[in-house]
Amino acid sequence: MKKIGNTLNNETYKTIKERIERLINLKEHHIIKEIKKDIRNMEFKTENINKVSDLIIEKYNNYVDKIDKEYKIKKASEHITPLKLQKLLYYVQGMSLFYFNKEAFSNKIMAWSYGPVVEEIYEQYKRNGKAEINLFVRDNDVSKGLNEIIDEVVKYYGKYSATWLVELTHDEDPWKDTEHNQEISKEKIKKYFEEVYK
Repeated sequence: MKKIGNTLNNETYKTIKERIERLINLKEHHIIKEIKKDIRNMEFKTENINKVSDLIIEKYNNYVDKIDKEYKIKKASEHITPLKLQKLLYYVQGMSLFYFNKEAFSNKIMAWSYGPVVEEIYEQYKRNGKAEINLFVRDNDVSKGLNEIIDEVVKYYGKYSATWLVELTHDEDPWKDTEHNQEISKEKIKKYFEEVYK
């Protein structure tokens, strides 16, 4: 029996190798492991960026407070930072486009050096620097579908550090295939999340 290396030319071998590596990469980026099966039947409405941002902050901070309380650790986990918020906004947008074919928010996502960024939210929290965002939210009522997406993104992507999420976004096509300081198109984001989560 001939070895496969003897029957494939270099170009074919390279193409197969690249496809296998891409499939492995897509699998590694499949972070959310389970989501309600009926999610696509839920009502979904695009919201104001501040409402989405505030809800992510609230859910993330409540989640880390709950963990600290559960394990009786005094302030072991930090509340959300501006950098982490930016990455979670990007993943909320990607999952919304994938599951509902609708935007979570209509604002542009830009390809900055630290990954995808919503400029309006950057401007709002840039004074924080790397400091935590502590925010009390009063009006955070969103559609059931969007609420579910935010829950899942906070639960799964939220457990990783902001630095790790930056590296993750740098390894993903939407950021890699967009020129620095240009808008990452919704089409690119949707296409990539469809490849990862199909």
